Amino acid sequence: MEIYGSVTIHHDHKYILPLRLGRGLSSNTGEIWLDCPPVLEGQIEQLIAMVETAVGIIAATRLGLRKGSATVIVPAHPLLREAATELEEMADLFVRSRSLVAGLSATGTVAVGGSRCDALLEVVGGDPRRAVIAWSGGIDSTACVAAALASGLQLQPVHYAYYRETVARNLFANERLAVIRLTSRLGHLVQPPEWRNCDLSPILSLVPHLAYRDDIDIDGWELFGRNLLLCLLLWIEALTIGARHLILGLTAEDLYCTEEVGRHTFYSECCQSVAFVRSFNAMMTSVAGSDAPTCAVPLLHMRKGAVIRSLCATDRRLLFETHCCINDFRGEDGLCFSCYDKFWGIIATAQPEDLFITLDHGHMKVGDSCGAAVFGWGSYAHGDVLPIAEATRRQIGRFLAERDLPSSSLEHSKFHYAPALAGLLNLRERPKLVTTVFGEDMAPVLRLYAVYDRWRGRIDAAIAAYFAGRSPLLPGASLVTATAAAVHDVFCLPREVDRC
Repeated sequence: MEIYGSVTIHHDHKYILPLRLGRGLSSNTGEIWLDCPPVLEGQIEQLIAMVETAVGIIAATRLGLRKGSATVIVPAHPLLREAATELEEMADLFVRSRSLVAGLSATGTVAVGGSRCDALLEVVGGDPRRAVIAWSGGIDSTACVAAALASGLQLQPVHYAYYRETVARNLFANERLAVIRLTSRLGHLVQPPEWRNCDLSPILSLVPHLAYRDDIDIDGWELFGRNLLLCLLLWIEALTIGARHLILGLTAEDLYCTEEVGRHTFYSECCQSVAFVRSFNAMMTSVAGSDAPTCAVPLLHMRKGAVIRSLCATDRRLLFETHCCINDFRGEDGLCFSCYDKFWGIIATAQPEDLFITLDHGHMKVGDSCGAAVFGWGSYAHGDVLPIAEATRRQIGRFLAERDLPSSSLEHSKFHYAPALAGLLNLRERPKLVTTVFGEDMAPVLRLYAVYDRWRGRIDAAIAAYFAGRSPLLPGASLVTATAAAVHDVFCLPREVDRC
């Protein structure tokens, strides 16, 4: 069954975006297509209005707030009165965050208009042992899958493609290949994933009124604010299979990024993760009661280094199979931040004597007895300088320039939470491998080693203090040995985000 709807955005002009919900992929490129299971007859009107509003929020976020102006999002269907307030708050949250990405102080307003209704959703309580998860095949979502399985949940993964392949090149095809590899590795532990082919490309025709800051490079096909729409689609999946939880792989990296502006990262759908998830859960509880499925964010208190270690504690081979970014089917990872984290994460969690790094014919290969990954950095080298070396030098420089003393806070324990810093510490006894990456310019690395030696006792104490009572997965400069049972303390399914 297909459900038709639309949303109107009043900005500098009036923009109307038609959309459809249903199975398969629409052949009409002029409308937004959202692939989801059938919606129950008594829930169609209420759900389509929330989905329309979510699409409108993504569109308004892409357009950006104009100084002193008002942006109004109007869904075609009547919106539940109980949902309107939370949706308006989330709209303001996302659109203002997008303005901060542009380096501007937003003075405009965003509102949700249209008519209202009072008919609440009728929901039967789901099984608390069942969950659905958005699985892209990347490090974060795979760590969520591994932790959920270790916690005994019956998990249904769902992979979403947001555009046609012609729009996002080979991104989603490569994600699917990673999910297939990971599913094969996990075997009977995980259900076969559901594949959802959506098309949000009509939103890309909207011309943004805000430019990104010069130091932030974001591809034109990125859509910010999409996590709200993703949560609504996952919520429908949870209703269909009778699951109580839907899971997103947001991490503390989304809250404590060194590139942030005004405490906001350039991922404007993530930078207010706590506020967003709290608002979403409050909204769904108000429109469907206390038995409604709610969103869990099990990694939200963890930085990337801790996420990688939790994944490796379950099965380190999974890290090698994860997807990073577009690689055009060349069998190598590329140049994004996740590629950078994967490279150093493999090194940080390896036994130093078991590790190898080779550079040959424009490719860099890193691995050990658990597996190997190939990166295409060599072909992007500027003379003898590899992009991975340049990126790591910048991170070392930022770290040393901040002059932060180690503390028990998550933000300041950077030696072990940043994969690059932890990886370099793990390579101290393998100097030839360090020179494979950095060439002759070893000065920044040697400075890092000197600072670590000076602060080592305080750093180890800070890390121990932070993890006390939270998780047995203590990070270190060598291989973390932990059982799958240890992940139980990392994974949580809170009804309130504050408990996570």
